[in-house]
Amino acid sequence: MSIGHMWTRSFMALALSSSLAGGCARPSNYSLLEGKSPMAHLKDIPKSKPGEALFIGAGDIAWCDKNIPNKHSAHEKTAQLIETYPKDTPVFTLGDNAYHDGSLSDYQGCYNRSWGRFKDRTYPVSGNHEYRTKDAAGYFSYFGKRAGDKPYYSFDLEKWHVLVLDSECQGGAMNGLCLEKDSQMQWLRKNLEAHSNKCTLALWHRPRVSTGKHGPALQIKFLFDLLVDKGVDLAVTGHDHHYERFAPIDKHTEIDHRNGIRHFVVGTGGAPLRGERIKGDTSEFKTTKHHGIIELHLKQDSYAWRFIAIDGQVIDSGIGNCH
Repeated sequence: MSIGHMWTRSFMALALSSSLAGGCARPSNYSLLEGKSPMAHLKDIPKSKPGEALFIGAGDIAWCDKNIPNKHSAHEKTAQLIETYPKDTPVFTLGDNAYHDGSLSDYQGCYNRSWGRFKDRTYPVSGNHEYRTKDAAGYFSYFGKRAGDKPYYSFDLEKWHVLVLDSECQGGAMNGLCLEKDSQMQWLRKNLEAHSNKCTLALWHRPRVSTGKHGPALQIKFLFDLLVDKGVDLAVTGHDHHYERFAPIDKHTEIDHRNGIRHFVVGTGGAPLRGERIKGDTSEFKTTKHHGIIELHLKQDSYAWRFIAIDGQVIDSGIGNCH
């Protein structure tokens, strides 16, 4: 059975099953967690062929509350979901990894108890909560070589080029605005010109488009415009505490199926979920009721995605081609 058929079957099965209930208040969210199993999707995890890779992750992760045992917390449940994948599957974060201040003690006392189990195969992203600690010192200290010495870096994952970016625009930015001449933008332009990979994925924290509480992050307009100009295919972000998929969009955040970037918001790693703020014409799918992770199947010239809830339900899935 092809992966496309397999995922379609999973999605159809989802429509026949009962979905998780609950709202945005923290007690109702967390009360859903006990007794759920993340194993339901196991039979459908795609097998990677040579030149392909699985890449899994989420943002807005480690939220520790003294009144909630860690084994029942949402970030522990998403960690248990990650553990159902092969042990060499690379993992990414999308910022706001350790609440509330991204301090070293937040990482060691909260994040390390769950997602810290995958530290040696994690590609981290910093968020605004990391910068509540001066210069994101807790983030850099905890991840060490995994984070490098700047809040942006890149690497190749099989045939794909992957960019990790800093939507807080530290080091050369003005009032949080990613300027065209700041150090990250200069690095990004050179980086994209130096790589000829057909497919490119970008990871960062604040979304360019979102219908959540925070809405679109206008401060990254220049950064996003450059990604569009250079033909980047996928963008995966966090910040708003829900899951949302957008149609491919251009520099004006209008639909462009030929040259646009498909954009995801995956702020579902463990922090309390939030409801809708605004409507969005380019939003194709959204859920505010499920913690979970996004699974990216990166192929040689295409990709597929699934959003997996903490009980193993496949909430959203699809396929796309690189430019």
